[in-house]
Amino acid sequence: MMAVKVKQQMAAGQFVAAYTTWVNLLDMIDSRSGNVNMENFVLDTTVSSVLSDSAARPLLSPGNSQAANNGSNTVGDTVNGFLKQKFKIIPKDFIWQEVSLQVFDALANDFMKPAINEARKQIIDST
Repeated sequence: MMAVKVKQQMAAGQFVAAYTTWVNLLDMIDSRSGNVNMENFVLDTTVSSVLSDSAARPLLSPGNSQAANNGSNTVGDTVNGFLKQKFKIIPKDFIWQEVSLQVFDALANDFMKPAINEARKQIIDST
């Protein structure tokens, strides 16, 4: 029923309400399914908890990066350390972060908007 409500809200152009209902639906699925992550079904807490830092480090810290040297193992450390040094075009005062609540809030009305038709229109208009 919640999925039907999301569909109705989207059809009515109530995109913020549709997003809220969608989040509530994901929370309900999470709580009733043993924590299945519907946004990234690849994540499995039983598997990821088995991985050690040493197993994950090569994926996140390629080469001889600063992150690998200090034992850091986050995407943020890799982007702000190794990649910033490697590319040499990222401003020194730029700090990458996973989420910006200001950006998230500014885009609240756009999360649930269908994008396929808009993308097609832009492709057609550019040809």
